[in-house]
Amino acid sequence: MKQSLSCLFFCASILFSQQALADIPTMHLSWTLSDTSGVSQYKLYYSDNDVMSPKTWHQGCGAATVTTPGTFAMTCTNIPINTFPAYIQVTAQLTEGGEISSNIQEIAEDPSGSPAPSAPSIVQGFTLDVPAQGPPPQSDGTVFYWSMNTLPAATITSEVGGVTITKQENAGTSSPGVTGNCLQQTGTRQYYRFPMSVVPADQGTISFWARHDNPPDSGDGTTRYFFRSSNIGQANTIKAYTYKNNMYFYIYDSGGTLHRTYKVADTWNTGTWYHYAFSWNAAAGSMSIKRDGTVLSEISTTPWSSAQPSWGSQDFYIGHIYPLGSFDELSISNN
Repeated sequence: MKQSLSCLFFCASILFSQQALADIPTMHLSWTLSDTSGVSQYKLYYSDNDVMSPKTWHQGCGAATVTTPGTFAMTCTNIPINTFPAYIQVTAQLTEGGEISSNIQEIAEDPSGSPAPSAPSIVQGFTLDVPAQGPPPQSDGTVFYWSMNTLPAATITSEVGGVTITKQENAGTSSPGVTGNCLQQTGTRQYYRFPMSVVPADQGTISFWARHDNPPDSGDGTTRYFFRSSNIGQANTIKAYTYKNNMYFYIYDSGGTLHRTYKVADTWNTGTWYHYAFSWNAAAGSMSIKRDGTVLSEISTTPWSSAQPSWGSQDFYIGHIYPLGSFDELSISNN
């Protein structure tokens, strides 16, 4: 059951109504879930902090009902939330024991408004995922892992690899992520760096969760980086970014030859968490971009191992000057 639900989206809309100064009298929830095998009950939790610790199960909810196949609804009443910001989370109770929790959503302010809003407040983007089991095992080739649960005021050490991560210019915002907290870019020049020496040269994969703040058709002509090395566009550099509605993955080998794969006219939803994996293999002459396990773009050309990158002493950056959105669970492996 846990494996079958690991990549499902818990797409929920929550509509609030309030008629008193205390509590939220009515909360209407709706979601879609294609595989409900092993789910015995759905629950609503609330907390006054963004890590949901402690959290309270609100038991004043009706049973979930099926509105259309794969779509469900539930109404909760008299939720004792009267201090803002507050945080909510929806979970699926499993018959085998345990719960699978959604990501955490913030209620920034009293949804009743003053005066009352003309339209209901809406919170979206729940993602149902298996609870984290800690860093990925190093036996699978992982050489670096940063959960991003804590953003450094100056520096911090990665959970795998023991690598020093340094804040570059402005601090990012620590916000609820896929698991725990994440790095959210809420302004310009909010990014972090660490030595490129941890990144494999001949073959590797850089993977993480990302949530876009900008739609693919925004057309603002801004380059928004997932990651990059210091000397972009020169020999021994790597970068991945979006530009308008296209997605690019570039590597310049030690001879200065460009290798790239890209997705033209890509599509994504803002506010949705996606798992990205950017992989390369110099000996095979291959590169690929995957999103949620599906190949977006790939190439297989002549081997370039004789000129495989030599990163040197430059740095690796997650994020960049212009905000792309949010990042979580950054991992680098040698396969």
